Amino acid sequence: MSANTAETQPHLSLNEMLRVMDVATELRKQRESVEKELAIDETRQMLRERLLAATSITGERVSETEVDTAIAQYYSTLYTFREPPASLDLRLAQAYVRRGQIGVTLVLMLALAGVGWYMLHTSAELFSRTSRSSRQAVQQATSASDLSSRLQATAKARTVELTTVASDMLERIRAVARDASVTQELERLAGELDVARKQFDVKSLTELGQRTTTLLGQLNEAYEVRIVSDPNTKSGIDRYFEDSDGKRVSGHYVIVEARDASGQPITRSIRNSETGRVEPVQRWAERVPKEVYDRIKSDKKVDGVLDENLFSVKQRGFQNDEIKLFGPDGQPLSRLGQITKW
Repeated sequence: MSANTAETQPHLSLNEMLRVMDVATELRKQRESVEKELAIDETRQMLRERLLAATSITGERVSETEVDTAIAQYYSTLYTFREPPASLDLRLAQAYVRRGQIGVTLVLMLALAGVGWYMLHTSAELFSRTSRSSRQAVQQATSASDLSSRLQATAKARTVELTTVASDMLERIRAVARDASVTQELERLAGELDVARKQFDVKSLTELGQRTTTLLGQLNEAYEVRIVSDPNTKSGIDRYFEDSDGKRVSGHYVIVEARDASGQPITRSIRNSETGRVEPVQRWAERVPKEVYDRIKSDKKVDGVLDENLFSVKQRGFQNDEIKLFGPDGQPLSRLGQITKW
């Protein structure tokens, strides 16, 4: 060994050397114990030899088969768990292990007990003498006479409100109306309003408000109804249908549409004379005498455009439109019927 190697090796004291030897001895014992536990066959053989030797010394007669049986029984019960006998210490230990579950159960039981106590207390209050007296007082306060008074007060207040609205609508209609038939309608509506107001008839007053609103809307309308004169569109039709009695009836119609002051088509509610239903449409057909139909037809055949296309005019202040198309007698036509489909 060279001088450099000797200088680099550590110098251990006696105590340090003894501690190292103790650790090495303990590791050796542990290794031998593990090897012994794992070497089951060798352990069985050693145990068998010692038992036979012991029986020979004591003078007992034991066969090798009995010794093997005893060893097998020993090993079969070596790691068998046996329930300890019941005791107070055992119960306390089990309770400690389950302390979390027992705590949750106790909390739930206390909560249920509190809810039950609250419900019993509340029920007792509901049926107590004081509670019964309070309920009787409320029932007396809302007796039939009191309810009747409240309903009457509500009806009076509603009557005043609806009467004001209807009266205002009637005044606005008077300011716009230029039709004699509308003046008569106004007198009748004013009479109905007075009767409904005196009787606090809320339902009739509501209906009057709706009717006067509709009438005012009709009076404010202004438009023209003209026969369709587009070269690529029909201006009239020769219609055949069966009436309610099953008779086949022929009719001649001109196809019309309503346009406002700016020339835009508007929707009108038209009653179909064949079905009796009212339908909202922008284009419909008006029934005319055959002579008028033939005249319109001849006019369109000339150049594909109608020179005579004004059917009626609706002016503001009037409830209905006025027919401007003349019949064979030189007088404006009467309305004969309308259809919405053909």
